[in-house]
Order: sequence, then C-alpha cells, then structure tokens
Amino acid sequence: MNKIEIISYIIFLVHVPLFYFSYNQFYLSFFDFFQLLGFTFLVGTIIISILFFLIRKIKNYNNPIIIFIGLFLFFSYGIFYQFLFDNNISVKHIYLIPVFLSIFILSIKYIPKPSKKIIMVVFTIFLVLIFTDITSFLSNYESDVATTNWKDSNEFDFIDLSGLPSVIYIIPDEYPSERALKTNLNYDNSQFVHNLTEIGFEINYITSNYMYSDISIPSTLNMNYLEKASKSFSYNDEISNSKIVELFKKNNYELILINGGTSVYAESFDENFCENINKNNFSYFTEYLGISMLRPVRSIIVDIIPNSSINEAENRTCFFEQLNNLKNLEGEKKFVFADLLMPHKPYFYQDENGNLQEVNDNEINKHNFIGNLEIVNDKLLTILPNLIRNNPNSIILLMSDHGFRYNLKNFDQDDLVFDNFFAIYLPEGYSLENPGSTVNVFRSLLQNVNHDIQLTENLHFANCGLSPESQRIQIDNMDNFSIRCP
Repeated sequence: MNKIEIISYIIFLVHVPLFYFSYNQFYLSFFDFFQLLGFTFLVGTIIISILFFLIRKIKNYNNPIIIFIGLFLFFSYGIFYQFLFDNNISVKHIYLIPVFLSIFILSIKYIPKPSKKIIMVVFTIFLVLIFTDITSFLSNYESDVATTNWKDSNEFDFIDLSGLPSVIYIIPDEYPSERALKTNLNYDNSQFVHNLTEIGFEINYITSNYMYSDISIPSTLNMNYLEKASKSFSYNDEISNSKIVELFKKNNYELILINGGTSVYAESFDENFCENINKNNFSYFTEYLGISMLRPVRSIIVDIIPNSSINEAENRTCFFEQLNNLKNLEGEKKFVFADLLMPHKPYFYQDENGNLQEVNDNEINKHNFIGNLEIVNDKLLTILPNLIRNNPNSIILLMSDHGFRYNLKNFDQDDLVFDNFFAIYLPEGYSLENPGSTVNVFRSLLQNVNHDIQLTENLHFANCGLSPESQRIQIDNMDNFSIRCP
C-alpha cells in the first residue's frame, strides 16, 4: 500500500461515522462520535486487511479499487436495506446479502489493476465526501434557530383546574384503530374494545394530526400545531414545556412520567419511573450498526459490548408494574404521562411464566406486530380495572400517538396511518366533546372547567422525513390522498 491508498482508506473510514453524526448531531455528543469513529476504524481495519490478503492471493497484486468497493458495500448495506423497506419492498437478509457478495465477486473478476491516475480520482472523491460532511455539519449549526414555535394562543395562559381531577394519560405507541387493524392486518380487535366498554371506557373514533411521535405527542400536549421548528428540536423539552404540562404545574399537580421504552425524560416532572432502565449513553450504537452489513447480527454484537443496549423486556415490565401501582391519586392531584413503546417494535413474547422476552426476529411483520398488540391488550385489561378501582375519580385517557405506518398489504389507503386508538374513562360529572383528532383532546377535557375554550380545526400533516420541518406538509383532502413527497 502506498501513502495515497492508506490516506484514502482513512478518509473513507472517517466519512462513515461523520456522515451518520452530521444527521444526528443534535442527539449525539462529540464523545459519541469518537466512540463510533473508533469502532469504525476497528471494523474497517479488519475488513481492509482481509480484503488486501484475499485479493493478493487471487490476483497476485493489490487492487485498492476492489477494497474500496468492498468497504462501500459493507458500510452501505443497511442503508440500502432500509430504503427497500421504506418503499414497501420486503426482502430478507438471506437473499440480499448474496446479492452484495455477488457484486463484490464480480468486481474481483472484472476490475483491472488501477492506474495511479484512477487512484488519485478516487482519493479526490473521498476528499469531496469529507468536505461535504463537514459542510453539512457546520451548516446545521449555523442555520439553526434556538426556538420552536407552536401556533400562538393565549387561551391557555392560566386556567383554574380546581374542578379537574387527576389525569392518567397512557400512550400505546402506534396502536391502530379498530378499522385500521381490520383493513390493514385483517385482525379483529372488537373483543378488546368490548371489554373496555364493559369496565366504563368510552370509545371514540379520532385521528392523529402527525405521523410520528416526536411531533404528534408534543402537538397533543400543546393543543396546537407546529409552526416553526429548530433543527435542535428536543422531544423532551417540548413535552416538559408544553401548554398542558405548564397548566398542571401552575395548578400544583404532581407530574409523574412512566417511561415504557421511549426516549423521553422530562426533567420538569416530579417523578421519572423506569428511566434508569432505559437511560443509556451508548444505546444509539444499535442504530449505527444497522447501516452496515452487521445489521442482521447487531443484536448479538450489542449484547457483547457493555452499555450498548438496554434491557427492553425489563423496561416494559417496569412500565406495567408502575402503571398498576398508581393509587390514591385523589389526595394530591397528579398528571401521569405513561408513554409505552408498544405495540411499536421491538417485539416481545410472554414465556410460560408470563415474563416478557424479546423476540429474535425483530422485523416488522403482521405476526410480530399483532403479538405485541395482544400483549398490550392483555396487560391493560388486567391493569385498567385496578386503576379505576384505586382511582375512581381520575380521568384515564388511553390514546395512541399515531396509527400503523407500515403498509403490509400494499393497498393505497395512506389515511390509515392517522387512524389511532382512543378510549377514555370519565368519572361522573365529566364529559368529552368528540375531539376529532389528537390536537383537540385536552382542549375538550379543559372545557369541563372553562367553557370558553374552543376546539381548533382538525388538520393532518404528511411526513417526508424525520426532521420536525419535514412533517409539516399539510394534507388538504383526507378522503382521497396518497402521500407523495416533493
């Protein structure tokens, strides 16, 4: 290897974590970047060494272009796999990996020994990649604004909540409506709905306003729509500083968060249950492994590396236990924010002792999703009667943040991603005007103590990316639309 080849390898191995970091810089620290860089160099050095000796054995000379192709295929495999999945193309690793290996084998057979000029061209391309990564990283900071704006409204500046009881808000992530389950997954959830009504819950048909939790839930808690978002948008801060949380705080409610596997940690809350089980400084590592050819075995790798994953089953068990332990909320009034990452993946099953265990195959499919949904149903039908018995005068809101987002039947009814589940238990003397969508739920609840509060228009926003700004593409006609990003 000459100096240009070695520098090219180094530049490429810096590019991989830098590219990932530049798109996640507001969620990761510089220390996280150097951890990823160290891991990438370790894996990359092993791959380069293996390919170098393999190619010399086969071709009797070194060919850095083939090594570059091997590195590219290895570190881009997961991105390509995710691209296929996002476009409703179901493919298994056992079929896709041989395709990538075939491309590499063909490159060994047909790519000749490169000239110094070709190597310099590749070197220049890698330099441009690094320059692009750095420019993207710096521009994100330079163009970022410090504030996130929700549609302005003074009607919530202060409302006397002395007439409102404790509120338990349970969010089963990605739980679809009965209609969506039947249409999308051919699953009949009517028995669960019937059992809820038997214990006093009202079931309403409502939709979410956004397709992803990080905007949908803050929108619900702010009772309004996002108008402008900074790139450093913080899901945790938006929950902590939301209008409804501020109202509860001003009215001396105790704020309790039960974290069922989501990324939320609200410092402004008085209690954060299960957060220590979920809080992990290296938990992003699983996602990073997913961009490479290590994607199929990442669960094995994260189990080997300390602090690279969380015990998901233990966290969900903690969630259900803490939710079931809520009692005597009528004394000091409380707002309980119980955020559960189910039936959303990762997926679980219950062993013979009823303990949750994570499934080995965590791919999104009907079997795994329905398995999670039935666990949620089973747990809630055990817990909710206890909650009502122990807190008969509390409002219990069971509402998902959005519907099922994955089209497993390839039908053209994108509106079903907005169909989420809604059930509410109201003590005697309280009512709920049909809110229509999630943005109006707390507005409708507040009407019990302030009749001047009006419901806002029910709007829906398509998603064309994970950033807050990309989720603000308004849908004009919900009866006939298909999400097509510009």
